[in-house]
Amino acid sequence: MIFDIASFKIKVLGKPRKIFDFPESFYKKFHQYLCSNSRSPCIDFTLVVIPFESFSLPSKSLEKRQQHLYNENKEKFIIKSPGAIASVNMASKTISLGFKGKVTNRRKNLILMGFVRLAVSICAVLKGGLPFHSSVIAFNKYGIAFSGPSGAGKTTIAKLLAAPGQLLNDEFNVILPLGKNGYRIHSTPFTQFKTLKSCNKKNLILHTIFFLEKSMANSIENLAFKNKYISLLGQTYIFPLSDFFGKKILDNAEKICGNVSCKRLHFKNDETVRSFIYDFAKDLL
Repeated sequence: MIFDIASFKIKVLGKPRKIFDFPESFYKKFHQYLCSNSRSPCIDFTLVVIPFESFSLPSKSLEKRQQHLYNENKEKFIIKSPGAIASVNMASKTISLGFKGKVTNRRKNLILMGFVRLAVSICAVLKGGLPFHSSVIAFNKYGIAFSGPSGAGKTTIAKLLAAPGQLLNDEFNVILPLGKNGYRIHSTPFTQFKTLKSCNKKNLILHTIFFLEKSMANSIENLAFKNKYISLLGQTYIFPLSDFFGKKILDNAEKICGNVSCKRLHFKNDETVRSFIYDFAKDLL
């Protein structure tokens, strides 16, 4: 099984058999990202489900139960989560995943999706981009991203602004370089929306990033570079797996802030924000 997510090919091997096979629309969205060419040679990352007993773990990582990440060396990591342990090998671009104890199929699928997301995130950083917590609305071939911590209003903005077929994604997107100075933003199957029809495109030219703040009136605030940088890093869906990887995240964020318009959107939680944003984006329509 190969997923084509944000231009990356993620191959999933091994059991359980019913990977991503639940009837709910949340899981069905993954089928839209299945690669039709199962023999594609250009695999960016491989996720292998293996028996838990196959893991040869350092005793140190087993003793430290509160420690979720154990750094074996600069290229290999052990990541622990409830019901599972994974070994991440950055050199071979492989994640080996084992389930511990009695884990339901539903829980296995949730864990698998989390590690597919991790694989996509690693690929994005290595390619000069970032995984990005945001809602993205399509204005023709351009995308405007709305970001902020949980409760900032990403879902509210998506409901207020997006017409059917205009929402790229409302949760997890990937920013990747486009030429020397531009960036594209790619959708992924990781989303919260189940009712609003998504955009039929899988990526858009990234025009503007708005960092959200609820207010009594609609206004746009220009940000100093430092504030752009901190805000962007705060909504990046990845942790520094090593010193090299952490530096790569910081460098990528700096380049994105230097080449993409980033602003603060103070918005009123009502229909007035729709006309306000559409007036801002009128040249894109």
